[in-house]
Amino acid sequence: MKISKIILYDEPSVPEIQVTKLQEYLKENFPVKIEVRKSIIQNNTSASLDHIEKIASCRILNPYVPSQVRKPTIEEINFEKENFDDTGATENIVMYDGFDLQKTFLEMIPEDERSSDFFHLIFTNKLTCTYDTNDYR
Repeated sequence: MKISKIILYDEPSVPEIQVTKLQEYLKENFPVKIEVRKSIIQNNTSASLDHIEKIASCRILNPYVPSQVRKPTIEEINFEKENFDDTGATENIVMYDGFDLQKTFLEMIPEDERSSDFFHLIFTNKLTCTYDTNDYR
């Protein structure tokens, strides 16, 4: 697999990440193009209600059971709509299934950039989790 471009998606609500410094480091150490974009959520001009609903449905309601496909509530959808406008507005800590969120973010990446030539590194303030049946975490 040969990567021709690394795309970094910034998360403005977490300034400690310092994406521009990371970009400089990558440029110095990897012979590929490096691009910095806005947050995957804010960068996506085609973000639709469908994406918002999918992100809301990635929420983990019970950490002791595997991810369950469910229809999100109106309150959860409204919460995610507000988060699309301002990712720093989140005061509540919400857990999201990492694999489900990854699938949703993939849909938000332009189709012509979904090949293995591109490496997408998405920073987010969402608490992403995965589930393990061995120890329920």
